[in-house]
Amino acid sequence: MTDRNVTQCFVSFSRGFIFTAPKRLLADSVESVCLSLHNVTEPAHVKVSVLHVDSDEKIAFTEHTIPQGVGSCLELVVPPTLHTRARLHLQVRFDHLADYVINSVKEVHIQHDSQVTFIQTDKPVYKPGQEVLFRVLTVRQDLTPVTEQISKVWIESPSEVRLAQWLNTSTELGLAQFSFQLSHEPMQVGEVGDAGNARKGTQYPYSPPYPFSCSKSLLLYDMEVTESTRVVELFQGVWKIKVDRRGSTQSRSFEVREYVLPRFQVSVVPPDYVLADAQNLTWTVCAKYSYGQPVKGELHIKAVPQTPTWRQRKTKPLEIHYMAEVLFIR
Repeated sequence: MTDRNVTQCFVSFSRGFIFTAPKRLLADSVESVCLSLHNVTEPAHVKVSVLHVDSDEKIAFTEHTIPQGVGSCLELVVPPTLHTRARLHLQVRFDHLADYVINSVKEVHIQHDSQVTFIQTDKPVYKPGQEVLFRVLTVRQDLTPVTEQISKVWIESPSEVRLAQWLNTSTELGLAQFSFQLSHEPMQVGEVGDAGNARKGTQYPYSPPYPFSCSKSLLLYDMEVTESTRVVELFQGVWKIKVDRRGSTQSRSFEVREYVLPRFQVSVVPPDYVLADAQNLTWTVCAKYSYGQPVKGELHIKAVPQTPTWRQRKTKPLEIHYMAEVLFIR
């Protein structure tokens, strides 16, 4: 038995067989099972059944006659079913070999949801005020795209407040693209007045004064009725994009934080190879400011050889230390 297939092998004197089938059957699909016979010249009558775990009631069934006892693959139609476990029953009989009968049973699993949803953002980290671009693609087991509408897509802030939502989004060849504008400033939740009866779980259309904007979306408020203005830090931290399709929810995270690009960048280029008896090694170290000028400073280098575990000795490998005042030249 392997991770992907159920394999049954049996040898009796000079005869034998190998039966291979998926360990996980996909509901509402056509699976393939294969039988190979060895040193058998008689025609073989093959029956393959998928049975309930606790009874002999059949979930799926197929039969085939293999001429001259060579081997063949059969198509097994698995109907839609609520069961997640089953028994795979193989029966083989021969016309003129009454003493040789194959009767084998193995437990298998039945998988129902064969779709995989991918959520991709244009970058992993955003600054406040930037636009988040992301796309959603759902594929089947055979990698063909699912072109049906996406029932629900929403974005949650680090405090798990749902700020944007898309319903029944159409796709283009299975791909749907979205955008979400982050605010430059922290969210302001002030005096609510007549709208103060808003509660979590109620949907309200987006209004432009709100610091988060999104086209064709609904905004969900989570606030308390207060007369004093309060500031809620919602945009700093890890956000989540969630997609609901056929009752299954997938999510992907991205981070929003203030960050500054490094003032300069250091690159180290090692030699392509190092000979065992080499006396000198050459590395190329470059440091440049973001505007392209070279960096002048103090260089510290520490080199430690990496030895495979099967060649390591009890002694600690020698470390090489180097320090110099240098001016990197472009």
